[in-house]
Amino acid sequence: MKLDVEDLGATKKRLKVEIPADAIKAAIEEAYKEVGKTAKVDGFRPGKAPRHILVKYYSDSVEANVLERIVPEYYGKALDEADLTPIDRPHIEEGSLKIKKDQPLTFTATVEVKPVIVLGEYKGITVKDEPLEVSDSDMDEALAELRSMHSTLETVEEDRASVKGDFVVIDFEGFKDGEPIQGGKAENYPLELGSSSMIPGFEENLEGAKKGETREFTVRFPEEYRNKDLAGAEATFKAAVKELKSKVLPELDDELAKDLGIGQTLAELKDKVREDILMMKKRGVAQKQKEEIVRELVRLHDFELPPTLVEKEFRSMMVRRYQEVVGNGMPTGKASEELKEFEPRAKAIAQDRVKTTLVLSAIADKEGIKVTEKEMEAGIRMIAAETGHTPQQVMEMYKKREGGLEDLAAMIGEDKSLDFVLSHAKKA
Repeated sequence: MKLDVEDLGATKKRLKVEIPADAIKAAIEEAYKEVGKTAKVDGFRPGKAPRHILVKYYSDSVEANVLERIVPEYYGKALDEADLTPIDRPHIEEGSLKIKKDQPLTFTATVEVKPVIVLGEYKGITVKDEPLEVSDSDMDEALAELRSMHSTLETVEEDRASVKGDFVVIDFEGFKDGEPIQGGKAENYPLELGSSSMIPGFEENLEGAKKGETREFTVRFPEEYRNKDLAGAEATFKAAVKELKSKVLPELDDELAKDLGIGQTLAELKDKVREDILMMKKRGVAQKQKEEIVRELVRLHDFELPPTLVEKEFRSMMVRRYQEVVGNGMPTGKASEELKEFEPRAKAIAQDRVKTTLVLSAIADKEGIKVTEKEMEAGIRMIAAETGHTPQQVMEMYKKREGGLEDLAAMIGEDKSLDFVLSHAKKA
């Protein structure tokens, strides 16, 4: 094989590859053998047609088959010989793909590749350190949240007004311009006052209400409400309080520790809570330090970025942003305006993300950092826990995506490289 590599830039190469004539001949022979096994030609039994007959009827398909096999094979060999890592499919000039008897085949492929990165001094980056301590207020807040999570609801028997934190069981119906709102009616609806689960003003208008009381009030839907017909509109609601329930917190004692399966005593429960708080704080500090490292790695390295990777990251960010704002109730028209404003910042962020990915990949190559099968399994389990899916479902989702499990491995690898750089950082 003869190979000529032409630089079209730091991230773009043109490969001129010459496939030897004997390799072409061998591939043609193999192709005709395969065709001959099943070829159906009038006057001949299957598999018995002579070569000149096969050439007459199947030369075009044999040539196409040979090109389909041999060009990718030698393209791969060319990449290996030139030590290039492609980041996109090559553009092959198909006009030159003509097989001539006893002649070598030359084809030209233009491909975008990873740039050669000269790594800066990534060991010894200074990051800000923070003292790790668990305060009394941290403990009080965590224990209060724990009690709230394991609270029970009890019906309020006494004749009292509802307060924030109570649950009111209501029948309600909404009206706009005197007409019932579609989907704006419910019966026996449990609502926690102060939870902000309803539109602004709804819960506040029910504070102080008693069982058996009906209230009528007017509220305004948010401008970004997902239903365009209701966005920014005033509506009148009628709500009848059928029942009042209060949240009963468990006692903070040894029994709570036993019920939760965290030790046998309150002291053991508190030790576990303290340990969890400390772990979360450690993770928070480490995350901030990693962000500092990323900013420094971006600053330290200056090289040409592959346009395809930047564009891919930019488009992905724009799609996610659109889905996020529309999912939060923003009308599509306003969401499009939001995207236009976000576009310049998205392009800058995309460039930094691509640069970070390439630098961390180069560090991984230099330091021999690889993602193990166990780390892949752990990553899948973590995503499953965060999304509420099973590990198998996460596997299937990634397999269906463009990039598949390779993208997941790359993400885990990036974090592993970041951990490596952090382990060699100076903390001040």
